[in-house]
Amino acid sequence: MRVRPARPRDALRLAHLRVASWHHAYRELVEPEALARTTVRRSYARFREQLGGSPNCSHGIRVLEHLPTGNLWGFVSIGPQHEPRYPYRGEIYELYVHPACQRQGIGRRLLSAGIWALVDRHLNPAMLWVLHDNRHARNFYARCGGLMFAASDARLGGHTLPTVAYGWPSTLPCPVD
Repeated sequence: MRVRPARPRDALRLAHLRVASWHHAYRELVEPEALARTTVRRSYARFREQLGGSPNCSHGIRVLEHLPTGNLWGFVSIGPQHEPRYPYRGEIYELYVHPACQRQGIGRRLLSAGIWALVDRHLNPAMLWVLHDNRHARNFYARCGGLMFAASDARLGGHTLPTVAYGWPSTLPCPVD
């Protein structure tokens, strides 16, 4: 396995990975109509724009690739944090691991790679937002050294859902790749 920057030709595989992970992670947290809006077609268009060098995109995406097969098992999307009220310069926008590949250390590797990529771009310290009711993800980020520091709401599928922010203000994870 290796973590590497995503390439334009990864867009369709990333779209399938995002949809499978999104539907698995949020099946009990989000209304079905909101899940239905997360499609391969929409995700593919977004990844094509992000990976195609659009001047409007400040994202960076790292993928975890299984070398023998070339399959992508997870990804992390990063970039600048845009809320001036928080003392964080970088943000993890998304971190997803394919449901069949979870609990193998992939999430930890991707989180570490994402945070270190932010450090390389001088966008540290890093933070992220997660749904308040996503206990699995919240426990994961806490185990990885993240400190909960804020709460807010997010609009998803016409509903308002509570979210919480985790940050890594003064510690960095050990690099894995």
